[in-house]
Amino acid sequence: MTKKNNLKVQIESGILTGTITFFVYFLITFYWQLNGLTDFNLIMLSILSGLILLIVSPIYLFFNLRKFYNRQDQENKPKRRYFIGFIFIITIITIIILDVLIFIFDNSLSIEYLDYLNSLDPKNSIEYVLPMTLLNIIPIIVFGLISYFISILIVSKNEK
Repeated sequence: MTKKNNLKVQIESGILTGTITFFVYFLITFYWQLNGLTDFNLIMLSILSGLILLIVSPIYLFFNLRKFYNRQDQENKPKRRYFIGFIFIITIITIIILDVLIFIFDNSLSIEYLDYLNSLDPKNSIEYVLPMTLLNIIPIIVFGLISYFISILIVSKNEK
């Protein structure tokens, strides 16, 4: 029963963290697109979702998982690095799925971003239009790893 409860908490936390991160990212990019994208906005698009993940996930996991960890028995307490690692995998998958769903209906942001990237180096142009998270998967993973390590430090074991 405890492993089933742990898996449930991991999946819920990952989906909720990914949804919050994507929702904030979507609102910021939607606002920028309404006002017209500047060069600075286009540059920031490459790291924006990673920065939001870096801010949202440790805060959410601090409040959510700290209580969960303190309620666990010492012998049933899961290892933080695996527990939080699985949450981050679910979070990144959730962000990608939500971005792909938005991309299916409106790919204009990806097209503008791709045009900007192609204008920087016309010799090495990218031809395929992909969702923003797939175009910027490396910064998302890097900021996700930083957030992972911060979250491991924040969600400390309750030493009694």
